[in-house]
Amino acid sequence: MIELKLTKRQYKALLDLVYLGDWVVNGIRVAPLAPYEDAAQRVYAMAEKAECGDLAGYDAELKKHVVYDEGEVGGRLAEFKAAYDEETFWEELVTRLCDRDLEREHGADALAKMDKDELLKLQFDAEERWDKEFREKGIDRLELVERAPEASA
Repeated sequence: MIELKLTKRQYKALLDLVYLGDWVVNGIRVAPLAPYEDAAQRVYAMAEKAECGDLAGYDAELKKHVVYDEGEVGGRLAEFKAAYDEETFWEELVTRLCDRDLEREHGADALAKMDKDELLKLQFDAEERWDKEFREKGIDRLELVERAPEASA
């Protein structure tokens, strides 16, 4: 057993970190991964002892400990999640469009054989172009274009 001594301020930060970590790991799953959910439950269960019962507690209906702020629009955790989602969306969009463009331009085989430094330069340049586009225009010019099916070989 490990004992961890925290101030109230540190416990609040830990509570938020554990909640956000559990949200990343288990928020996308129907059945949560037990080791992570169990660890989160241990931290949430300490809220009353840490004089933070206003932040987390036991929900008899759900039969588990919960963080109270999690669903509140504009709450501290919602702000963290929204900022994370916003940043992740743009990073992922840029990365996937770059990968698509490079594969179209050079082919998957050529990219796989390419010198690492050369590939990184191509990726960086492509990311810069897309990043600039989205910073300046957002998604205003992003459209789906229907293409004719490619002929099978």
